[in-house]
Amino acid sequence: MKFFEKKTGQLGIRDLEEVYLSHKNALLKFAYVLVGNAATAEDIVQDAFVGFARAAGRKETFSNVKAYLVTAVLNKARNYYRDSKKDAAQPLDYAYEIPSNDKSAEQWAILSEQLELLSKAVSALPAEQREVVSMYMDGDLTFKQIAQVQEVPVSTVQGRFRYGIERLQKLLGNEVIK
Repeated sequence: MKFFEKKTGQLGIRDLEEVYLSHKNALLKFAYVLVGNAATAEDIVQDAFVGFARAAGRKETFSNVKAYLVTAVLNKARNYYRDSKKDAAQPLDYAYEIPSNDKSAEQWAILSEQLELLSKAVSALPAEQREVVSMYMDGDLTFKQIAQVQEVPVSTVQGRFRYGIERLQKLLGNEVIK
């Protein structure tokens, strides 16, 4: 975002609001894919934004806001799993709460069904593959950025992505959209 290129590096309240509004929906979807529960995903995203606002208040500079927020959401989701000792995503009881971006009722019903199928398939992936696929597809991070977040070589990330996509294709009957 352009306001991070300011020489002062400081963020105003409007800047924080703009970051929140521009990234909230994508991060909610990302967090939901990771934890499988809309209420928990919302808590994780809010915590990530609070951390971001605190860092901005300390006048930290950000070279890539989206990568910072995706990493924060990922780490908070990992903490959630560690703290609650859960191995799999929870049922999709709250999938209807994810924003629809002004779709018609019929379009939303179709998207909701597709989201449920995809979420179930993604939750069936091993954690490392689920994270890579989610960060790449939902977080729009590069393999290099994902490798930095996961602290593994880029080739490992590429392999996890490839195996994750192959497994999704098998689970969804080759209906995965590229």
